[in-house]
Amino acid sequence: MDKSRKVIMTSKGEHFFDANLAIYVNRVSESFELSEHDHDFVEISYVSEGAGTHYIESQAIPVKKGDVFYIPIGVSHIFRPSTSSSMHRLIVYNCIFHEPLFDLLQNGPVPPRGNLQLTRLGPGITTWMQFKEHAHEFRDLFTAMLSEHDLKPIGHQAMLYALFIQIILLLERHEESNSPRLHSGSQRLELAMTYIEPLLHEPLTLSIISNVMNISERQLQRLIKKATGQTFIQWLQGERINKSCELLQQTSHKIPEIARQVGFQDLKHFHRLFKSKIGVTPGQYRKFV
Repeated sequence: MDKSRKVIMTSKGEHFFDANLAIYVNRVSESFELSEHDHDFVEISYVSEGAGTHYIESQAIPVKKGDVFYIPIGVSHIFRPSTSSSMHRLIVYNCIFHEPLFDLLQNGPVPPRGNLQLTRLGPGITTWMQFKEHAHEFRDLFTAMLSEHDLKPIGHQAMLYALFIQIILLLERHEESNSPRLHSGSQRLELAMTYIEPLLHEPLTLSIISNVMNISERQLQRLIKKATGQTFIQWLQGERINKSCELLQQTSHKIPEIARQVGFQDLKHFHRLFKSKIGVTPGQYRKFV
C-alpha cells in the first residue's frame, strides 16, 4: 500500500486531555467508520474482546483478546473488526498520554528520580511494539483505569498515575523478558488458564491444576507468582472475577447466577471481592459497561 496516496488524519491531544490530567482512557467498539490516523500523543491499546486486524504503518496485524500495542507519536494505525456483526464486536481499551509524562514520572518528586528505569519505552521511541499478556494482567489494569477515569472517585488522578506506571513497567518487563526460557513458562501459564476457564464453577485447587500440567505444586505456584505477582488463590480469584466481568457484559444472567457460574457460592463474598478488585459492585459494573 502506497502511504503517500492516503490521507492520514492527526488526532490532537488537546481534544482529550484536561488541564489537570495528561492521561485519557476509553473503551471502544471498533467499526469501519473511523479513518486511519496518527496522533501527537502516545497510545497504548489493549484488545479485550473479539478479533480483527490492526493496520499499523504498512502492516496488517491479526489481533485478538489479550493483544497490547504501544503506539508512539506519528505512527499511523486503525483497528478493524473481523465482521460488522454486533454479535462479534472488537473491543479495545485505549490509554493515551502526553509524552512529557515520562519525564514527570521518572524525574519528578514521586516516584524518586530513576525508579522507573525505563530503557525500552520512553521519550523519542518511534517504533511501535506488540505484546501479549500472560494472565489477564493488562485487562485488570485497563478496567481499573477506565473506572477511575470515568467515575472519578476521590483520589482518581493519583490512582490513574499509579495504574499507568504499572502498565508501563509491565510492558518494559515483557519486552525485557522476551527469552525462550521465560516464553516457555508463559506458555505453561496460558495452558493452565485454558484448562481452568471452563471449570471456574468447580472447586479448583493447586494440586488439581499442577497434576494436569504435569508439574509440581511448588513449581506452578512459583510460575504464577513470577508471571503475575500473585499467589495461586489470588490468581484464581482474579480469573473468576474477570470471567464474571465478561458474563456481566455479554449476558443478561442475574448476578447470583453469574456468581455461581464462576465458583462463588457465597454471594456476599462475591460482592466484596468483586468490589475490592474492580472498584465498583457487580451491578454498578453492568450499568457502567
